[in-house]
Amino acid sequence: MTNHILSIRHGAVLEARLNRPEKKNALTGAMYDGIAEILEQASASNSIRAVLLTAEGSTFTAGNDLAEFMSVASDSAVSPQSRFIRAIKAPEALAAARRLMRGNKTQLDAHIAMENEAFRRAVRGPEAREAFAAFFEKRKPVLVDR
Repeated sequence: MTNHILSIRHGAVLEARLNRPEKKNALTGAMYDGIAEILEQASASNSIRAVLLTAEGSTFTAGNDLAEFMSVASDSAVSPQSRFIRAIKAPEALAAARRLMRGNKTQLDAHIAMENEAFRRAVRGPEAREAFAAFFEKRKPVLVDR
């Protein structure tokens, strides 16, 4: 596990602490894997009743480490982020949320899948790449009108 994620036991509570304050706790793939490992450990234990996610420094998290995020072109099904989503049991949470929504489950699933795919295309598209590059290079982005 990365030293950017600390695992601290407090009786029946397992704390996962983000420990990268110099980068505002921006999440790397290794950090996602570390959190997933802690969640999987908690899920397998009868003595852990809760997992508490905290952070060092004044910022909980700035989100993904954009430099790493843009440089890694991996299969989203086996990415550290996907492992994290599976570890937090996101499908079960979505199923519970769907029960509270009105509408046909198949239509809701199709709409969620469509939104996810549109987001993936937008983030991986040339405009987003230029915007991220401009951000890191501290310049205005050069966007082409369509």
